[in-house]
Amino acid sequence: MQFSSLYLSNKKQEIELLLLCTRVQINANDTHSFKILVKADIDWQYLLNIGHRNKILPLLYFHLNSICPKDVPEEHLNFLKKHFEHSCKSNLFLSRELLRLLNLFNSHNIPVIPFKGPVLTTSLYSNLTLREFSDLDILVPRESIPKVKDLLISENFKPQFNLKEYQEEALLNYHEQLTFKNSHGTLLDVHVSIAPKHFYNNSKFDLSLWNNLETVKFCDTTVQTLNSEYLLYVLCIHAAKHLWQELRLITDLSELITKVSKNKDFNWDKIINHSKEIGINKILCYSTFFANKLLDTKLPANILNEIKAEVKEEKLIQKIESVIFNPVPVTISFKNEVLFHTKLFDKPSSIIQYLQHFALTPSMGDWKFLSLPKHLNFLYFGLRPIRLFWKYIKKVLNPKKLAGFLPTPIEVAEEMLTFAEIASSDVIYDLGCGDGRILITAAKKYGAKGVGIDIDPKRIQEANNSAHKENVSHLVRFIQKDAMAVDISEATILVLFLPAISVQKLKPKLDKSLKKGTYIVSHGDSYFKDWIPEKIKTTMLADGSIHTIYLWRMTEKTSIPNNENNLVLSS
Repeated sequence: MQFSSLYLSNKKQEIELLLLCTRVQINANDTHSFKILVKADIDWQYLLNIGHRNKILPLLYFHLNSICPKDVPEEHLNFLKKHFEHSCKSNLFLSRELLRLLNLFNSHNIPVIPFKGPVLTTSLYSNLTLREFSDLDILVPRESIPKVKDLLISENFKPQFNLKEYQEEALLNYHEQLTFKNSHGTLLDVHVSIAPKHFYNNSKFDLSLWNNLETVKFCDTTVQTLNSEYLLYVLCIHAAKHLWQELRLITDLSELITKVSKNKDFNWDKIINHSKEIGINKILCYSTFFANKLLDTKLPANILNEIKAEVKEEKLIQKIESVIFNPVPVTISFKNEVLFHTKLFDKPSSIIQYLQHFALTPSMGDWKFLSLPKHLNFLYFGLRPIRLFWKYIKKVLNPKKLAGFLPTPIEVAEEMLTFAEIASSDVIYDLGCGDGRILITAAKKYGAKGVGIDIDPKRIQEANNSAHKENVSHLVRFIQKDAMAVDISEATILVLFLPAISVQKLKPKLDKSLKKGTYIVSHGDSYFKDWIPEKIKTTMLADGSIHTIYLWRMTEKTSIPNNENNLVLSS
Protein backbone atom coordinates (compact mmCIF):
# COMPACT_ATOMS: atom_id res chain seq x y z
CA MET A 1 0.00 0.00 0.00
CA GLN A 2 1.43 3.36 -1.05
CA PHE A 3 1.16 6.48 1.13
CA SER A 4 1.76 10.03 -0.05
CA SER A 5 2.48 11.15 3.51
CA LEU A 6 5.98 10.85 4.91
CA TYR A 7 4.56 10.15 8.36
CA LEU A 8 2.31 7.36 7.10
CA SER A 9 5.22 5.86 5.16
CA ASN A 10 7.28 5.85 8.36
CA LYS A 11 4.48 3.95 10.10
CA LYS A 12 4.05 1.38 7.33
CA GLN A 13 4.69 -1.65 9.60
CA GLU A 14 2.12 -0.51 12.19
CA ILE A 15 -0.46 0.22 9.49
CA GLU A 16 0.07 -3.16 7.81
CA LEU A 17 -0.32 -4.92 11.15
CA LEU A 18 -3.47 -2.95 11.93
CA LEU A 19 -5.01 -3.74 8.54
CA LEU A 20 -4.28 -7.45 8.98
CA CYS A 21 -6.26 -7.28 12.22
CA THR A 22 -9.30 -5.62 10.65
CA ARG A 23 -10.78 -8.91 9.53
CA VAL A 24 -12.27 -11.84 11.38
CA GLN A 25 -10.37 -14.59 9.54
CA ILE A 26 -6.62 -14.35 8.77
CA ASN A 27 -5.29 -16.85 6.22
CA ALA A 28 -2.00 -18.75 6.50
CA ASN A 29 0.02 -16.30 4.39
CA ASP A 30 -1.26 -13.31 6.34
CA THR A 31 -0.61 -15.13 9.62
CA HIS A 32 3.02 -15.55 8.57
CA SER A 33 3.26 -11.82 7.72
CA PHE A 34 1.54 -11.03 11.01
CA LYS A 35 4.16 -12.88 13.06
CA ILE A 36 7.01 -11.12 11.25
CA LEU A 37 5.45 -7.68 11.75
CA VAL A 38 4.85 -8.20 15.48
CA LYS A 39 8.54 -8.98 15.97
CA ALA A 40 9.53 -5.75 14.19
CA ASP A 41 10.20 -2.45 15.94
CA ILE A 42 6.50 -1.60 16.38
CA ASP A 43 5.36 1.73 17.80
CA TRP A 44 2.78 0.17 20.09
CA GLN A 45 1.36 3.46 21.38
CA TYR A 46 0.66 4.57 17.81
CA LEU A 47 -0.93 1.20 17.02
CA LEU A 48 -3.18 1.32 20.10
CA ASN A 49 -4.12 4.91 19.43
CA ILE A 50 -5.26 4.43 15.84
CA GLY A 51 -6.86 1.11 16.79
CA HIS A 52 -8.90 2.93 19.43
CA ARG A 53 -9.89 5.80 17.14
CA ASN A 54 -10.93 3.35 14.41
CA LYS A 55 -12.88 1.24 16.95
CA ILE A 56 -11.15 -2.05 16.15
CA LEU A 57 -9.35 -2.76 19.44
CA PRO A 58 -11.36 -5.97 20.06
CA LEU A 59 -10.13 -7.43 16.75
CA LEU A 60 -6.60 -6.22 17.46
CA TYR A 61 -6.58 -7.96 20.84
CA PHE A 62 -8.25 -11.10 19.48
CA HIS A 63 -5.58 -11.66 16.83
CA LEU A 64 -2.57 -10.61 18.90
CA ASN A 65 -3.65 -12.81 21.79
CA SER A 66 -4.47 -15.76 19.50
CA ILE A 67 -1.40 -15.69 17.27
CA CYS A 68 1.59 -14.37 19.22
CA PRO A 69 0.80 -12.99 22.70
CA LYS A 70 4.39 -13.47 23.94
CA ASP A 71 5.69 -11.05 21.30
CA VAL A 72 3.48 -8.20 22.53
CA PRO A 73 4.82 -6.03 25.40
CA GLU A 74 2.96 -7.07 28.55
CA GLU A 75 1.64 -3.58 29.40
CA HIS A 76 0.09 -3.19 25.94
CA LEU A 77 -1.44 -6.67 25.90
CA ASN A 78 -2.91 -6.00 29.36
CA PHE A 79 -4.35 -2.71 28.13
CA LEU A 80 -5.99 -4.51 25.19
CA LYS A 81 -7.27 -7.26 27.49
CA LYS A 82 -8.90 -4.76 29.88
CA HIS A 83 -10.54 -2.94 26.98
CA PHE A 84 -11.72 -6.24 25.50
CA GLU A 85 -13.28 -7.30 28.78
CA HIS A 86 -15.03 -3.96 29.23
CA SER A 87 -16.28 -4.08 25.64
CA CYS A 88 -17.60 -7.63 26.16
CA LYS A 89 -19.60 -6.59 29.22
CA SER A 90 -21.04 -3.60 27.39
CA ASN A 91 -21.94 -5.69 24.32
CA LEU A 92 -23.65 -8.36 26.41
CA PHE A 93 -25.62 -5.76 28.36
CA LEU A 94 -26.80 -4.03 25.17
CA SER A 95 -27.68 -7.37 23.56
CA ARG A 96 -29.89 -8.32 26.53
CA GLU A 97 -31.50 -4.89 26.38
CA LEU A 98 -32.20 -5.29 22.66
CA LEU A 99 -33.85 -8.68 23.21
CA ARG A 100 -36.00 -7.21 25.96
CA LEU A 101 -37.11 -4.34 23.70
CA LEU A 102 -37.83 -6.64 20.75
CA ASN A 103 -40.06 -8.80 22.97
CA LEU A 104 -41.74 -5.67 24.27
CA PHE A 105 -42.51 -4.34 20.78
CA ASN A 106 -43.65 -7.78 19.64
CA SER A 107 -46.08 -8.03 22.57
CA HIS A 108 -47.63 -4.73 21.45
CA ASN A 109 -47.77 -5.75 17.77
CA ILE A 110 -45.26 -3.11 16.64
CA PRO A 111 -43.19 -4.19 13.60
CA VAL A 112 -39.50 -3.63 14.25
CA ILE A 113 -36.22 -4.39 12.47
CA PRO A 114 -33.01 -4.43 14.55
CA PHE A 115 -29.95 -3.49 12.51
CA LYS A 116 -26.35 -2.42 13.17
CA GLY A 117 -25.12 -2.97 16.75
CA PRO A 118 -25.41 -6.49 18.24
CA VAL A 119 -27.39 -8.10 15.39
CA LEU A 120 -24.89 -6.91 12.78
CA THR A 121 -21.98 -8.05 14.97
CA THR A 122 -23.41 -11.54 15.42
CA SER A 123 -24.33 -11.88 11.75
CA LEU A 124 -21.04 -10.69 10.21
CA TYR A 125 -18.44 -11.43 12.89
CA SER A 126 -20.01 -14.64 14.28
CA ASN A 127 -18.83 -13.46 17.69
CA LEU A 128 -20.48 -10.79 19.80
CA THR A 129 -17.16 -9.77 21.36
CA LEU A 130 -15.22 -8.82 18.21
CA ARG A 131 -16.87 -5.50 17.38
CA GLU A 132 -17.39 -2.33 19.42
CA PHE A 133 -20.84 -0.74 19.56
CA SER A 134 -22.28 1.71 22.04
CA ASP A 135 -25.96 2.05 21.18
CA LEU A 136 -28.94 0.23 19.66
CA ASP A 137 -30.64 0.88 16.33
CA ILE A 138 -34.09 -0.23 15.29
CA LEU A 139 -36.27 0.54 12.29
CA VAL A 140 -40.04 0.98 12.74
CA PRO A 141 -42.86 2.15 10.45
CA ARG A 142 -43.31 5.91 10.54
CA GLU A 143 -46.94 5.56 11.61
CA SER A 144 -45.85 3.55 14.68
CA ILE A 145 -43.73 6.35 16.16
CA PRO A 146 -46.37 7.70 18.61
CA LYS A 147 -47.00 4.20 19.97
CA VAL A 148 -43.25 3.47 20.14
CA LYS A 149 -42.58 6.70 22.02
CA ASP A 150 -45.32 6.06 24.60
CA LEU A 151 -44.10 2.51 25.12
CA LEU A 152 -40.48 3.59 25.59
CA ILE A 153 -41.44 6.30 28.06
CA SER A 154 -43.35 3.69 30.06
CA GLU A 155 -40.09 1.69 30.14
CA ASN A 156 -38.09 4.56 31.66
CA PHE A 157 -36.69 5.86 28.35
CA LYS A 158 -36.74 9.59 27.68
CA PRO A 159 -36.26 11.50 24.42
CA GLN A 160 -32.66 12.70 24.15
CA PHE A 161 -33.80 16.26 23.41
CA ASN A 162 -36.47 18.18 25.26
CA LEU A 163 -38.51 19.40 22.28
CA LYS A 164 -41.99 20.66 21.65
CA GLU A 165 -44.24 18.23 19.81
CA TYR A 166 -44.02 20.06 16.46
CA GLN A 167 -40.23 20.32 16.79
CA GLU A 168 -39.97 16.59 17.41
CA GLU A 169 -42.10 15.98 14.34
CA ALA A 170 -39.79 18.22 12.32
CA LEU A 171 -36.70 16.45 13.67
CA LEU A 172 -38.16 13.11 12.66
CA ASN A 173 -39.10 14.42 9.23
CA TYR A 174 -35.68 15.90 8.51
CA HIS A 175 -33.39 13.35 10.15
CA GLU A 176 -35.54 10.21 9.94
CA GLN A 177 -34.85 9.16 13.53
CA LEU A 178 -35.45 9.95 17.20
CA THR A 179 -33.03 9.09 19.99
CA PHE A 180 -34.05 7.87 23.45
CA LYS A 181 -31.99 7.27 26.58
CA ASN A 182 -32.80 5.43 29.81
CA SER A 183 -31.46 5.73 33.36
CA HIS A 184 -28.79 3.07 32.64
CA GLY A 185 -27.36 5.25 29.87
CA THR A 186 -28.61 3.02 27.04
CA LEU A 187 -29.00 4.99 23.82
CA LEU A 188 -31.69 3.79 21.41
CA ASP A 189 -31.96 5.26 17.91
CA VAL A 190 -35.44 4.72 16.51
CA HIS A 191 -35.30 5.06 12.72
CA VAL A 192 -38.11 5.39 10.21
CA SER A 193 -35.64 5.26 7.34
CA ILE A 194 -32.10 3.92 7.05
CA ALA A 195 -30.60 7.37 6.36
CA PRO A 196 -31.65 11.04 6.12
CA LYS A 197 -33.79 11.71 3.05
CA HIS A 198 -31.23 14.09 1.51
CA PHE A 199 -28.83 11.16 1.14
CA TYR A 200 -30.78 8.94 -1.21
CA ASN A 201 -34.13 8.46 -2.94
CA ASN A 202 -35.74 6.67 -0.03
CA SER A 203 -39.49 6.41 -0.67
CA LYS A 204 -39.57 3.24 -2.81
CA PHE A 205 -36.47 1.81 -1.16
CA ASP A 206 -37.90 1.97 2.36
CA LEU A 207 -41.10 0.26 1.25
CA SER A 208 -39.25 -2.59 -0.46
CA LEU A 209 -36.90 -2.94 2.52
CA TRP A 210 -39.67 -4.35 4.73
CA ASN A 211 -40.30 -7.08 2.15
CA ASN A 212 -36.63 -8.14 2.00
CA LEU A 213 -35.83 -9.42 5.47
CA GLU A 214 -34.01 -12.54 6.59
CA THR A 215 -34.01 -14.53 9.80
CA VAL A 216 -30.71 -14.72 11.69
CA LYS A 217 -29.61 -16.38 14.92
CA PHE A 218 -29.12 -14.00 17.80
CA CYS A 219 -28.50 -14.87 21.47
CA ASP A 220 -30.12 -18.33 21.44
CA THR A 221 -33.10 -17.08 19.48
CA THR A 222 -33.88 -15.78 16.00
CA VAL A 223 -34.73 -12.29 14.81
CA GLN A 224 -35.65 -10.75 11.49
CA THR A 225 -33.25 -8.21 10.08
CA LEU A 226 -32.17 -6.78 6.72
CA ASN A 227 -31.14 -9.30 4.09
CA SER A 228 -27.63 -9.14 2.64
CA GLU A 229 -28.56 -6.99 -0.35
CA TYR A 230 -30.23 -4.29 1.71
CA LEU A 231 -27.62 -4.50 4.44
CA LEU A 232 -25.02 -3.79 1.76
CA TYR A 233 -26.83 -0.58 0.79
CA VAL A 234 -27.18 0.44 4.43
CA LEU A 235 -23.49 -0.11 5.21
CA CYS A 236 -22.39 1.76 2.08
CA ILE A 237 -24.64 4.74 2.83
CA HIS A 238 -23.67 4.80 6.52
CA ALA A 239 -19.95 4.71 5.72
CA ALA A 240 -20.31 7.41 3.05
CA LYS A 241 -22.29 9.64 5.41
CA HIS A 242 -19.30 9.53 7.76
CA LEU A 243 -16.84 9.71 4.83
CA TRP A 244 -15.22 6.38 5.75
CA GLN A 245 -13.26 8.06 8.56
CA GLU A 246 -13.34 4.95 10.73
CA LEU A 247 -11.92 1.55 9.77
CA ARG A 248 -14.72 -0.25 11.59
CA LEU A 249 -17.18 1.02 8.96
CA ILE A 250 -15.03 -0.45 6.19
CA THR A 251 -14.47 -3.69 8.12
CA ASP A 252 -18.24 -4.18 8.44
CA LEU A 253 -18.60 -3.85 4.69
CA SER A 254 -15.63 -6.13 4.00
CA GLU A 255 -17.04 -8.89 6.21
CA LEU A 256 -20.41 -8.65 4.45
CA ILE A 257 -18.81 -8.84 1.00
CA THR A 258 -16.76 -11.86 2.13
CA LYS A 259 -19.97 -13.49 3.40
CA VAL A 260 -21.99 -12.92 0.20
CA SER A 261 -19.09 -14.07 -2.01
CA LYS A 262 -19.88 -17.59 -0.79
CA ASN A 263 -23.48 -17.24 -1.98
CA LYS A 264 -23.79 -18.08 -5.69
CA ASP A 265 -27.24 -16.50 -5.81
CA PHE A 266 -25.98 -13.05 -4.78
CA ASN A 267 -26.40 -10.96 -7.94
CA TRP A 268 -23.93 -8.04 -8.22
CA ASP A 269 -25.47 -6.86 -11.52
CA LYS A 270 -28.79 -6.50 -9.72
CA ILE A 271 -27.03 -4.60 -6.92
CA ILE A 272 -25.43 -2.16 -9.38
CA ASN A 273 -28.67 -1.54 -11.26
CA HIS A 274 -30.67 -1.07 -8.05
CA SER A 275 -28.05 1.33 -6.66
CA LYS A 276 -28.46 3.48 -9.77
CA GLU A 277 -32.25 3.48 -9.34
CA ILE A 278 -32.01 4.84 -5.78
CA GLY A 279 -29.15 7.24 -6.60
CA ILE A 280 -26.33 5.62 -4.61
CA ASN A 281 -24.15 4.07 -7.33
CA LYS A 282 -21.17 6.33 -6.56
CA ILE A 283 -21.63 5.66 -2.85
CA LEU A 284 -21.59 1.91 -3.58
CA CYS A 285 -18.46 2.29 -5.72
CA TYR A 286 -16.47 4.37 -3.23
CA SER A 287 -17.43 2.17 -0.29
CA THR A 288 -16.44 -1.06 -2.03
CA PHE A 289 -13.31 0.67 -3.35
CA PHE A 290 -12.08 1.41 0.19
CA ALA A 291 -12.84 -2.17 1.27
CA ASN A 292 -10.81 -3.44 -1.66
CA LYS A 293 -7.89 -1.01 -1.33
CA LEU A 294 -7.43 -0.95 2.44
CA LEU A 295 -8.52 -4.46 3.43
CA ASP A 296 -7.82 -6.32 0.19
CA THR A 297 -11.47 -7.42 -0.02
CA LYS A 298 -12.04 -9.53 -3.12
CA LEU A 299 -14.61 -8.05 -5.52
CA PRO A 300 -16.19 -9.49 -8.69
CA ALA A 301 -15.19 -8.07 -12.08
CA ASN A 302 -18.47 -6.19 -12.67
CA ILE A 303 -18.17 -4.09 -9.51
CA LEU A 304 -14.45 -3.51 -10.18
CA ASN A 305 -15.36 -2.17 -13.62
CA GLU A 306 -17.98 0.06 -12.05
CA ILE A 307 -15.41 1.36 -9.54
CA LYS A 308 -12.96 2.11 -12.36
CA ALA A 309 -15.60 4.21 -14.09
CA GLU A 310 -16.87 6.09 -11.02
CA VAL A 311 -14.02 6.52 -8.49
CA LYS A 312 -12.13 9.63 -9.60
CA GLU A 313 -11.64 11.81 -6.51
CA GLU A 314 -7.98 11.29 -5.61
CA LYS A 315 -8.03 14.20 -3.14
CA LEU A 316 -10.89 12.58 -1.21
CA ILE A 317 -9.08 9.23 -1.13
CA GLN A 318 -5.82 10.75 0.15
CA LYS A 319 -7.63 12.79 2.77
CA ILE A 320 -9.53 9.80 4.13
CA GLU A 321 -6.35 7.73 4.36
CA SER A 322 -4.63 10.53 6.27
CA VAL A 323 -7.57 10.82 8.68
CA ILE A 324 -7.74 7.08 9.37
CA PHE A 325 -4.04 6.66 10.10
CA ASN A 326 -3.22 10.03 11.62
CA PRO A 327 -1.81 9.74 15.17
CA VAL A 328 -4.04 12.64 16.23
CA PRO A 329 -7.83 12.64 15.64
CA VAL A 330 -7.91 14.91 12.60
CA THR A 331 -11.34 15.29 11.06
CA ILE A 332 -12.43 16.52 7.68
CA SER A 333 -13.51 20.15 7.83
CA PHE A 334 -17.20 20.98 7.42
CA LYS A 335 -16.45 22.73 4.13
CA ASN A 336 -14.66 19.67 2.72
CA GLU A 337 -17.29 17.34 4.15
CA VAL A 338 -20.01 19.13 2.18
CA LEU A 339 -17.78 19.30 -0.91
CA PHE A 340 -16.91 15.60 -0.79
CA HIS A 341 -20.50 14.57 -0.15
CA THR A 342 -21.72 16.46 -3.20
CA LYS A 343 -19.29 14.45 -5.33
CA LEU A 344 -20.93 11.20 -4.22
CA PHE A 345 -24.35 11.86 -5.70
CA ASP A 346 -25.35 10.47 -9.08
CA LYS A 347 -27.74 13.26 -10.11
CA PRO A 348 -27.62 17.10 -9.95
CA SER A 349 -31.05 17.05 -8.28
CA SER A 350 -29.58 15.02 -5.40
CA ILE A 351 -26.81 17.60 -4.96
CA ILE A 352 -29.37 20.42 -4.83
CA GLN A 353 -31.47 18.51 -2.28
CA TYR A 354 -28.38 17.90 -0.14
CA LEU A 355 -27.30 21.57 -0.19
CA GLN A 356 -30.83 22.75 0.56
CA HIS A 357 -30.85 20.49 3.62
CA PHE A 358 -27.76 22.15 5.09
CA ALA A 359 -28.77 25.67 4.16
CA LEU A 360 -32.44 25.64 5.14
CA THR A 361 -33.35 22.68 7.35
CA PRO A 362 -33.90 23.79 10.98
CA SER A 363 -31.73 22.12 13.59
CA MET A 364 -31.42 21.95 17.38
CA GLY A 365 -29.32 25.11 17.25
CA ASP A 366 -32.08 27.03 15.49
CA TRP A 367 -34.69 25.96 18.03
CA LYS A 368 -32.41 26.93 20.92
CA PHE A 369 -31.58 30.25 19.26
CA LEU A 370 -35.24 31.27 19.02
CA SER A 371 -38.33 29.49 20.29
CA LEU A 372 -41.30 30.06 17.98
CA PRO A 373 -44.90 28.86 18.31
CA LYS A 374 -46.07 26.12 15.96
CA HIS A 375 -47.95 28.45 13.60
CA LEU A 376 -44.69 30.34 12.95
CA ASN A 377 -42.59 27.23 12.41
CA PHE A 378 -42.13 28.10 8.72
CA LEU A 379 -39.97 31.07 9.75
CA TYR A 380 -37.17 28.70 10.81
CA PHE A 381 -36.39 28.04 7.14
CA GLY A 382 -35.42 31.69 6.73
CA LEU A 383 -33.91 31.94 10.20
CA ARG A 384 -31.32 29.19 9.70
CA PRO A 385 -29.14 30.96 7.07
CA ILE A 386 -29.34 34.16 9.12
CA ARG A 387 -28.30 32.35 12.30
CA LEU A 388 -25.40 30.60 10.57
CA PHE A 389 -24.20 33.92 9.17
CA TRP A 390 -24.48 35.55 12.61
CA LYS A 391 -22.60 32.63 14.18
CA TYR A 392 -19.76 33.19 11.72
CA ILE A 393 -19.72 36.96 12.37
CA LYS A 394 -19.56 36.38 16.15
CA LYS A 395 -16.53 34.13 15.69
CA VAL A 396 -14.80 36.81 13.65
CA LEU A 397 -15.71 39.75 15.91
CA ASN A 398 -15.40 37.98 19.28
CA PRO A 399 -12.87 35.13 19.09
CA LYS A 400 -11.92 35.33 22.77
CA LYS A 401 -13.80 32.41 24.25
CA LEU A 402 -11.92 29.31 23.18
CA ALA A 403 -14.17 26.72 24.85
CA GLY A 404 -16.70 25.97 27.56
CA PHE A 405 -15.66 24.27 30.79
CA LEU A 406 -15.14 20.50 30.68
CA PRO A 407 -12.98 19.18 33.54
CA THR A 408 -10.06 16.85 32.90
CA PRO A 409 -10.38 13.62 34.94
CA ILE A 410 -7.83 13.81 37.75
CA GLU A 411 -6.28 10.48 36.69
CA VAL A 412 -5.70 11.92 33.22
CA ALA A 413 -4.25 15.13 34.71
CA GLU A 414 -1.71 13.07 36.66
CA GLU A 415 -0.82 11.04 33.54
CA MET A 416 -0.30 14.27 31.56
CA LEU A 417 2.14 15.63 34.15
CA THR A 418 4.08 12.36 34.28
CA PHE A 419 4.13 12.24 30.48
CA ALA A 420 5.68 15.73 30.34
CA GLU A 421 8.42 14.61 32.78
CA ILE A 422 7.59 17.48 35.12
CA ALA A 423 10.14 18.69 37.69
CA SER A 424 10.00 21.21 40.54
CA SER A 425 11.94 23.67 38.38
CA ASP A 426 9.21 23.76 35.72
CA VAL A 427 6.77 26.62 35.16
CA ILE A 428 3.46 25.29 33.84
CA TYR A 429 0.91 27.40 31.99
CA ASP A 430 -2.63 26.06 31.56
CA LEU A 431 -4.66 27.90 28.91
CA GLY A 432 -8.31 27.37 29.77
CA CYS A 433 -7.45 26.17 33.28
CA GLY A 434 -11.03 25.79 34.52
CA ASP A 435 -10.99 24.91 38.22
CA GLY A 436 -7.18 24.72 38.21
CA ARG A 437 -6.94 21.01 39.02
CA ILE A 438 -3.94 20.29 36.75
CA LEU A 439 -1.78 23.10 38.17
CA ILE A 440 -2.82 22.34 41.74
CA THR A 441 -1.89 18.66 41.22
CA ALA A 442 1.49 19.71 39.78
CA ALA A 443 2.16 21.99 42.74
CA LYS A 444 1.16 19.40 45.36
CA LYS A 445 2.91 16.43 43.81
CA TYR A 446 5.99 18.00 42.24
CA GLY A 447 6.34 21.46 43.80
CA ALA A 448 6.14 23.04 40.34
CA LYS A 449 5.01 26.62 39.80
CA GLY A 450 1.98 27.26 37.62
CA VAL A 451 -0.08 29.99 35.96
CA GLY A 452 -3.68 29.31 34.96
CA ILE A 453 -5.58 31.43 32.43
CA ASP A 454 -9.35 31.39 32.04
CA ILE A 455 -11.81 33.99 30.79
CA ASP A 456 -14.57 32.80 33.16
CA PRO A 457 -14.44 34.59 36.57
CA LYS A 458 -16.38 31.75 38.20
CA ARG A 459 -13.67 29.24 37.26
CA ILE A 460 -10.90 31.55 38.47
CA GLN A 461 -12.64 31.86 41.83
CA GLU A 462 -13.00 28.07 42.07
CA ALA A 463 -9.31 27.64 41.20
CA ASN A 464 -8.16 30.15 43.83
CA ASN A 465 -10.34 28.53 46.47
CA SER A 466 -8.96 25.08 45.66
CA ALA A 467 -5.35 26.34 45.70
CA HIS A 468 -5.91 27.90 49.13
CA LYS A 469 -7.54 24.71 50.43
CA GLU A 470 -4.60 22.58 49.22
CA ASN A 471 -2.00 25.06 50.59
CA VAL A 472 -0.36 25.73 47.21
CA SER A 473 -1.37 29.38 46.71
CA HIS A 474 2.31 30.35 46.93
CA LEU A 475 3.07 28.18 43.89
CA VAL A 476 0.14 28.85 41.57
CA ARG A 477 -1.72 31.90 40.41
CA PHE A 478 -4.83 32.22 38.29
CA ILE A 479 -5.59 35.08 35.90
CA GLN A 480 -8.95 35.99 34.40
CA LYS A 481 -7.95 37.01 30.91
CA ASP A 482 -8.21 36.16 27.23
CA ALA A 483 -5.66 33.38 26.59
CA MET A 484 -4.75 35.00 23.28
CA ALA A 485 -3.55 38.14 25.11
CA VAL A 486 -1.39 36.54 27.82
CA ASP A 487 2.41 36.45 27.75
CA ILE A 488 3.31 32.74 27.95
CA SER A 489 7.02 32.99 27.13
CA GLU A 490 7.95 31.96 30.71
CA ALA A 491 6.40 28.50 30.30
CA THR A 492 8.52 25.37 30.23
CA ILE A 493 5.37 23.20 29.99
CA LEU A 494 2.09 24.27 28.41
CA VAL A 495 -1.08 22.32 29.20
CA LEU A 496 -4.09 22.31 26.86
CA PHE A 497 -7.54 20.77 26.97
CA LEU A 498 -9.45 22.69 24.33
CA PRO A 499 -11.40 21.79 21.17
CA ALA A 500 -9.21 21.26 18.12
CA ILE A 501 -10.55 24.42 16.46
CA SER A 502 -9.45 26.49 19.50
CA VAL A 503 -6.02 24.85 19.50
CA GLN A 504 -5.61 25.83 15.86
CA LYS A 505 -6.39 29.46 16.78
CA LEU A 506 -3.65 29.36 19.43
CA LYS A 507 -1.01 27.81 17.18
CA PRO A 508 0.51 31.04 15.74
CA LYS A 509 0.80 32.47 19.26
CA LEU A 510 2.49 29.33 20.58
CA ASP A 511 4.87 29.23 17.65
CA LYS A 512 5.85 32.85 18.26
CA SER A 513 5.91 32.93 22.09
CA LEU A 514 7.16 29.58 23.38
CA LYS A 515 10.89 29.10 23.64
CA LYS A 516 12.77 26.17 22.18
CA GLY A 517 12.44 23.04 24.31
CA THR A 518 9.04 23.92 25.83
CA TYR A 519 6.72 20.94 26.11
CA ILE A 520 3.06 21.11 25.10
CA VAL A 521 0.90 18.37 26.60
CA SER A 522 -2.78 17.81 25.84
CA HIS A 523 -5.40 15.09 25.71
CA GLY A 524 -8.63 14.19 23.96
CA ASP A 525 -9.42 16.35 20.95
CA SER A 526 -6.81 18.99 21.85
CA TYR A 527 -4.40 18.48 18.99
CA PHE A 528 -2.56 20.35 16.25
CA LYS A 529 -3.65 18.82 13.00
CA ASP A 530 -0.35 19.52 11.22
CA TRP A 531 2.12 19.12 14.12
CA ILE A 532 3.00 15.48 14.65
CA PRO A 533 3.39 14.74 18.40
CA GLU A 534 6.73 13.58 19.76
CA LYS A 535 4.99 11.03 22.00
CA ILE A 536 1.50 9.58 22.33
CA LYS A 537 0.05 7.60 25.22
CA THR A 538 -3.30 5.82 25.36
CA THR A 539 -4.65 5.21 28.85
CA MET A 540 -7.82 3.61 30.23
CA LEU A 541 -9.68 4.70 33.36
CA ALA A 542 -11.56 2.44 35.76
CA ASP A 543 -14.86 3.17 34.00
CA GLY A 544 -13.47 1.81 30.72
CA SER A 545 -13.14 5.20 29.05
CA ILE A 546 -10.02 5.65 26.92
CA HIS A 547 -8.02 8.89 26.83
CA THR A 548 -5.17 9.74 24.49
CA ILE A 549 -2.40 12.07 25.69
CA TYR A 550 -0.17 13.96 23.25
CA LEU A 551 3.23 15.55 23.82
CA TRP A 552 4.92 18.09 21.52
CA ARG A 553 8.28 19.79 22.02
CA MET A 554 8.93 23.19 20.52
CA THR A 555 11.92 23.25 18.19
CA GLU A 556 13.10 25.63 15.49
CA LYS A 557 11.21 23.52 12.98
CA THR A 558 8.07 22.67 14.97
CA SER A 559 5.84 24.79 12.77
CA ILE A 560 4.84 22.94 9.62
CA PRO A 561 2.82 24.45 6.75
CA ASN A 562 -0.76 23.26 6.90
CA ASN A 563 -1.61 20.85 4.10
CA GLU A 564 -4.99 19.15 4.33
CA ASN A 565 -4.04 16.49 1.78
CA ASN A 566 -0.77 15.22 3.27
CA LEU A 567 0.65 14.66 6.71
CA VAL A 568 4.31 15.30 7.33
CA LEU A 569 6.73 14.41 10.11
CA SER A 570 7.76 17.19 12.46
CA SER A 571 11.28 17.54 13.77
